[in-house]
Amino acid sequence: MAPDVSVSHDTFGAARRMRKDPLDPIDSGTKVALGVQRIFNPRKAQEEAAKRKAAAEAAAAAAKANKKKGSWGGLP
Repeated sequence: MAPDVSVSHDTFGAARRMRKDPLDPIDSGTKVALGVQRIFNPRKAQEEAAKRKAAAEAAAAAAKANKKKGSWGGLP
């Protein structure tokens, strides 16, 4: 079992050395925290990825259900 990693403390050094991209939707600290979690707790990272995928599929199905039959849905 991997040790529990304190994300706020352990990732500070790596996060402050990353360049800031003004068009990036998340900050560098979040990126580093996700990377640390992916390394030290891969099962939890896979479960969260599966949840995000299921939520995206449900949103796509809901958007498709709200359209009238024969309406143009944009480019695929």
